[in-house]
Amino acid sequence: MVFQENSQVIVMTTKEVERGKSKCVKYWPDEYALKAYGVMHVRSIKESTLHDYTLRELKLSKVGQGNMERMVWQYHFQTWLDHGVPSDPGGMLDFLEEVYHKQERPFVVHCSAGIGRTGTLIVIDTLIDIIREKGVDCDTDVLKTIQMVWSQRSGMVQTEAQYQFIYMAVQHYIETLQRRIEEQKIKSKGHKYTNIKYSLADQTSGDQSPIPPCTPTPPCAEMREDSARQKSFR
Repeated sequence: MVFQENSQVIVMTTKEVERGKSKCVKYWPDEYALKAYGVMHVRSIKESTLHDYTLRELKLSKVGQGNMERMVWQYHFQTWLDHGVPSDPGGMLDFLEEVYHKQERPFVVHCSAGIGRTGTLIVIDTLIDIIREKGVDCDTDVLKTIQMVWSQRSGMVQTEAQYQFIYMAVQHYIETLQRRIEEQKIKSKGHKYTNIKYSLADQTSGDQSPIPPCTPTPPCAEMREDSARQKSFR
């Protein structure tokens, strides 16, 4: 499927074994090894272990396709427990940003059953895509987006915690984007008015900063409103 759809990125959100149970068959060889999976030959070029995930560089070739080879990067996110959520939405967003740098679309996403963690990540990715296209002030309807993916695969987003995590991740993304925009405006003004003797920082006293520190905020009111409605799709 990866070869056929010409996808360069696989996002894996499950471990091979969790709580003593097999969750996913290892479909890639050990580092530097070559292995045949039916008509597909997969060579592991390199593995890199980062904070929350392992990045594997794989070279795919298909029997009967001459010397055609394709590179595929597997992003194996390993800190997301089954039926749970990551501890930090910022970490998940940083992970997605790394994936986007490699390939915007299409990329393959899977966990174990392909619904809970997979659905949660797909919904977050879909909403981020809408925000990037329409801006931070656009309407982001989480419930409607979940219902949309449910219509294509039943059970996508399994738990209330996953439902709430989507809100937290989207809110975190919007707030981070807004801060970046404000910081860019401040920098632009600083470059434009270079003839002004005193900067904004010079006019603040003590330890005060012209840019407020990044502090976490509680989930938005919309999440509290929609939490009462979530039973309609559970």
